[in-house]
Amino acid sequence: MRNPLRYVFKPHLFFNQLQFSQNHSAILLVFLFLSTLETHLGRHTGVYQFYAQFLQWNYNLNFNLALWLVTFTKLFLMVAGASAFTWLLWTIGQFLGYRSSRRVLFRRIAVVLTLFLAGHILDLFVYTWAPLALASLGFFLWGGASLFFAIREQFGIQSLQTLVVTLLIAIFIFGGWNQSQDFFATTGRTKLIELARKGR
Repeated sequence: MRNPLRYVFKPHLFFNQLQFSQNHSAILLVFLFLSTLETHLGRHTGVYQFYAQFLQWNYNLNFNLALWLVTFTKLFLMVAGASAFTWLLWTIGQFLGYRSSRRVLFRRIAVVLTLFLAGHILDLFVYTWAPLALASLGFFLWGGASLFFAIREQFGIQSLQTLVVTLLIAIFIFGGWNQSQDFFATTGRTKLIELARKGR
């Protein structure tokens, strides 16, 4: 971990040495920072405002307080989801007989999810500057490769097995992310339609 360039040129060594890292809190804080950034810049910020208005109208809350509660809830669910996913992955590994450190797995998955979040955030601004699409794709591919090395170093399984597990996990991450985002937006629109009908 003393030489961050190993992450670029020797990612397998980087993920191997994460188990000895003294920067556990810093790694998690970077992930939390990007999660917060995505919460404020995501595509559904208009939906957040509606939820805030809904809380304001139904519970007589100040709009700024209601908006803070909505964004905090979204951020909490994002972080809780990442934690639950990591716990599940570690539990499955333990069940299958791959004994490993849960703390180290949290470190490794936090790095992977941070890359995915960075790619997603850049993708939000592609319409302002087209070259960001390549940078976004680069982060997603880098995140996928990092996930491969993280799983292989964590559980010590063969490359082919690691590739299959990596693909399944990537599908789970992006599928779960898209489904939760769509659910959040669809529920907001449904409530908006209901309120509009009541107001007639």
